[in-house]
Amino acid sequence: LTERFELFVNCHEVCNAYTELNDPVVQRERFKDQLKDVAAGDDEAMQVDETFCKALEYGLPPTGGWGLGVDRMAMLLSDSQNIKEVLLFPAMKPEETGPVPAKAAADLTPWESHKRAMTAASKEGEEKGKEIAGLAKLGGMKFFCTQIETAEGDLELLEHAMKAMNLKENPGDKEKKEESTDIGKMIFSAGEDCLSIVTYVPKDQVEEVDAMEWTSEVLRTLEVPVEFMQGVPKPFYATAIVPKDMSAKRLPVKMKDVAHQSAMKYLIDKG
Repeated sequence: LTERFELFVNCHEVCNAYTELNDPVVQRERFKDQLKDVAAGDDEAMQVDETFCKALEYGLPPTGGWGLGVDRMAMLLSDSQNIKEVLLFPAMKPEETGPVPAKAAADLTPWESHKRAMTAASKEGEEKGKEIAGLAKLGGMKFFCTQIETAEGDLELLEHAMKAMNLKENPGDKEKKEESTDIGKMIFSAGEDCLSIVTYVPKDQVEEVDAMEWTSEVLRTLEVPVEFMQGVPKPFYATAIVPKDMSAKRLPVKMKDVAHQSAMKYLIDKG
């Protein structure tokens, strides 16, 4: 492979494309380079394929290929935020063949259960942070919206996830960490009883986007009072909890989708 590009629509990867190497001289040299890897014990390195090189000498026109993720296209067309919402056959969990955990979830103490939930939220937050940092490098993005499923509507867990997303790289880490600290984010989590929202904006970008204003606009779209913001909101950090209200048809899952769309519209209107 010599060239590769990806198509993103609304921050979702839709297409993966590439071109093929069709120069027989270069291809033969690369095969020879791989012979060194074979001699070094690499089982996956290829031998020289003279038949293939000969075919290239006769002439292979410029060739490329691309792969379209049908499930991701379905996400785009149905305005879904999670790929699980469009999968016809969800992935099955493998059978557990390892040792049985010392304690099942039902046997955990409240403190142990909370600690496990914090760990899960932090892990998801860190992974989402890496994804956001990668997307920012591709498109110069400065703000992003996403959801944290493991928080399950718990504001404390959602804030813990945001902290993990903004965790700076440790100089002692062997593996380089993609950082999203410089990217403004609004994250959501829907539980059974409420929708939680956490908004973070780097302090050097508050003149462009104010976290309080951004959060207030989402609450206005949800038709709930601004007083649902928690604590003392600041231009660079704000949180909110919107409780479920069956009489007003406020369901956390549905509010999450509306809030996400409102947050994105706010950014688009800001330009």
